[in-house]
Parts: sequence; structure tokens; C-alpha cells
Amino acid sequence: MEYLLGVDGGGSKTIGILMDINGELKAVATSGPVNLAENGEKMVRENVRRLRSLLNRVSPSDIIYSSFGMPAFGEWRKADQEYRTILVEELGITPTLLVNDVVVGWAAGTLGEDGIHVVAGTGTIAYGRHGKKEARVSGWGSIIGDEGSAYALGQEALRRISRQFDGRELPTLLKELFCQRLRWTSWQDLTEWIYSHQDAERRTVIAALAPVVYEAGQKGDPVAREIMDNAAQELSLCAKTLIRLLSLPRPLVTYSGSVLTKNEIVRQRFMNDLYQSIPQATVKESELHPALGAIILLYREIYGVLPQILLPKLSLVSQQFFSE
Repeated sequence: MEYLLGVDGGGSKTIGILMDINGELKAVATSGPVNLAENGEKMVRENVRRLRSLLNRVSPSDIIYSSFGMPAFGEWRKADQEYRTILVEELGITPTLLVNDVVVGWAAGTLGEDGIHVVAGTGTIAYGRHGKKEARVSGWGSIIGDEGSAYALGQEALRRISRQFDGRELPTLLKELFCQRLRWTSWQDLTEWIYSHQDAERRTVIAALAPVVYEAGQKGDPVAREIMDNAAQELSLCAKTLIRLLSLPRPLVTYSGSVLTKNEIVRQRFMNDLYQSIPQATVKESELHPALGAIILLYREIYGVLPQILLPKLSLVSQQFFSE
């Protein structure tokens, strides 16, 4: 029997899907972050190892085609070979395809056709293709990039709250909500909270604060609204830059990641900005989970085309397991 293994590796969590060659779902597995640049080899190995449960459904005689979308792949030369080594050693398989995680997101959003895809989750990155031409923007990581991401929302909120604590800015609801959620009663609590986390986990922990920024913005906090407006502009800039670089005449722009799928304020500002600049664009949320984009890439790699009969099956899997 032939099987397809698709993996969407992320900055906060990783999703793996095992399907047979006919598109029938066999297993789904969830793991933690696998960004070598941000999380380190030890954590990546641990979280890749947790995907072994997917392979329990296959026998040694089965053929497994696999596609992995991994953060930092293609961005950091050392990481490229390390990812291959880790996958072989921890899962016992050599990947058929190994790409950056934004590529599987793009495949899920555009079904492998011309267009661009913006990911705004823990981090931010955007990618597109037009014929044989491809390009990517952003994806520079937490030290010099991640504009528009959940991490950036949390980081900027902490920066503004620190200013409110010491009097450089007047306190707002944003500070009040953060103090309630994290049980801070003084500025020392903020400092201790930030530096109590290990480097490998700090990015994920700060990104998890993004929903609090959204809540404050929904309640009218001006600082939270400013932070989210800036995030939306950064994400729109990613899309507009790719449209220009790829010379897409009537661009399809798809998106994924919690900042754009769950934060209505950022999403609406992002879409409005794009439509004002490029009214002929089509902007929509990806209908499929990125892990299914990895499956789409495999079908195109193995067979050259994507069977139309497969799409309803992929859509059903996406709705059953990943809709919220």
C-alpha cells in the first residue's frame, strides 16, 4: 500500500497527517514547535519524535511518500541538513519533499496555482508563485523580524505596558488586562515573568499573549488598536510586495495563521488595505489546513496533477479536524 505523510511544522505547534493514496485519512498527530533557529535541536527532535505515532499505521512493506514544511528551512543553511538528519533519525524515513512551512501553506491556499500566501501565526512569512517564478518576503525571525505576527503583537504590547508601568505613557486597559491575566501587581512581576522563560520557549510564550491584545482592542483600548493596525499594515505590505515582485495581474491572496484567522480587527484592516491598493485582488482565508497543503505538494510531485476527486476529501478532513 502507498501512503502520503504531510507535516506542517510551526513555531507553536506541528500537525502531521497520514492518508492513503486514495485520499482516505488514516491518522492525525499533533506536536510542539520545530523551528531549529528559535527552539534548538533538542526541542525539535523531541517534537518530531512525537510524530512517530503516525507511522504505527503502516507496515515495513508499505511505501511512504512524505512532505515536510519546516520553519527556517531554506533560510538558514545549517538548518537545511539538520532537518534532514533529524527526520531520518527520529522517524526513520527520508522526506520526499522538504520545504519551508510557508510553501505548504501556499499549496493549501492556492491548491498549487499562481498566487500568494501570507502566514501570520507565531511568526510571519509570505510566499508566492507565478508560473516558474517564486518569491518570499518576511520570515526573518524574532530578533529582526516577525512583523505582524502573534509574537510581534505580544512583544509590542509588553513594550508599551513597560512604558505605562514607569510613567512614560499613561496606563490603559491593555495594562489592566495583562495584569489580570498574568497576575502582575508591579513592574517587577513583568520583568520576572519575561526573564523566567527559557530562550527556546520565550517566542511561543509571548505569541500566546496576542489574544489579550485583541480583547483590549475590541474594548476600545487605543494602544491595542494601534498595535493591531500596525500589524495589519505590515502583513498587507508583505502581500503587496509579492504581487509586485511576481507581476501578478489579478492576484489571489490567501492567508492562514491565528492573527489573520482569529483576529477580526487585524484581518479587516489587512483586507481593506489590500483592496484599496489592488482592487482586482481576491483575498480569502485558506480553505485547507497547511498540513493538507503538504499532501497537495506530494500529489503534484508524484503524479504531476492534483486529482479533482481528491479535493472534497481534503476539504472534509480540514473541516472535521481543524475548523474552530
